[in-house]
Amino acid sequence: MSAPGGVGIRGRAAGTDHAGHSLAFLIDDYPTMSHMCDDMMTGNNTSGQVGVWGMTFAVIGAGGVTRIASEAGHPGIWRMTTDSVADGNHGLFTWTGNAHHLNSETFDLLVNCRWNQINTTVRHRVGFGSSAEPPVDGMYIEKLAADTSWFGVCRASSVETRTAALLTADTSFHTFRIRRLNSSTIGFTIDRGEEALVTANIPTAVTNVIVYVETAEAVAKTLDFDLIDYLVTGMTARV
Repeated sequence: MSAPGGVGIRGRAAGTDHAGHSLAFLIDDYPTMSHMCDDMMTGNNTSGQVGVWGMTFAVIGAGGVTRIASEAGHPGIWRMTTDSVADGNHGLFTWTGNAHHLNSETFDLLVNCRWNQINTTVRHRVGFGSSAEPPVDGMYIEKLAADTSWFGVCRASSVETRTAALLTADTSFHTFRIRRLNSSTIGFTIDRGEEALVTANIPTAVTNVIVYVETAEAVAKTLDFDLIDYLVTGMTARV
């Protein structure tokens, strides 16, 4: 960062961004951090063209992706609809291209979304992982078909550690947060509530951001996706 006339600026910035991240860093240390935010206000319903990031989507069967009307506090909303065939028919939003979230980085992920059905025939998942059901490796918040609440999960090589219930599942928009606190601890939060910590089965594999819905009955399910905010700090390799 430079001032007018090419005079360098050096100092320390601290505070929070619009998504609630706590930030503290040297202004001229921007090569050590990466921050991307997408309010889902642009793009179209072609895979690889959703939002500013050009997110991809996969719908197994006859489901699809549509833009729905904005709501108060949610200026851009994309809706994923599954097929109406039981099991294995899911919708998935993820980044374009190969998986590129390195789980060892110091990261902070927020996703604001809404699942429109809460019953024993729908599965939810948001965080890091893959399209596998369940992912072989991942860190995510989920509601399985038998659950009535959301839980945090760390999963490495198909072995997982699950938190206590974070929040009773409902059909409102919520902000789901997953972050690394230190080299051995991952935190899970919903709507800035109490943070649940996991120190076991933290994956080392490279993963991707996922926002996922699956139906376990012959009735379509929907997921509304509003915001993704992704922050990585402490990167020293490109200083």
